[in-house]
Amino acid sequence: MGADFDKYLFVTRHAHRDVTDRLLDNGLSEKGRLQAKALGNYLSKVLRDQTDLKIESSPRLRCQETLQPLCKELRVDAKTNPLLDEKGGGESQSQLDLRILKFIDHWKSGGPRYLVICSHGDWIPDFARLLLQKDQDLNKGGMMEITLTKGKALLFDLRQSFL
Repeated sequence: MGADFDKYLFVTRHAHRDVTDRLLDNGLSEKGRLQAKALGNYLSKVLRDQTDLKIESSPRLRCQETLQPLCKELRVDAKTNPLLDEKGGGESQSQLDLRILKFIDHWKSGGPRYLVICSHGDWIPDFARLLLQKDQDLNKGGMMEITLTKGKALLFDLRQSFL
């Protein structure tokens, strides 16, 4: 299982969204667009010279918009990944955990050396619990870098704000 080299996962939480209705699949607020640009500027500097790189997003508009500045800077398209979506209305906690475990296997067992993802405030803490055995949340527009080395995932860097 896994690669013979270190792998890097950049987990981002979507930036601040326009909260007129929490049930809508709405986009980013003005504050969120500023957060997304700052996040994109930071990650584009870190990842500029990486060729084995992919970017994946939850299907939600706010996640896709959060990654747009980074995608533009790096000239890489983001792919939507339903495994990164927030908890659905009828989804149980065990179903969410299984979906997150599928994503973890997707990351560990294949794919690129560098992967950037964008997900949600309910997905990220469960992901950290399942992968790192650690309680970890992210502020909107925040990021954590996880390194997989010799089959073990370690939290390398945590940035709660880019503004």
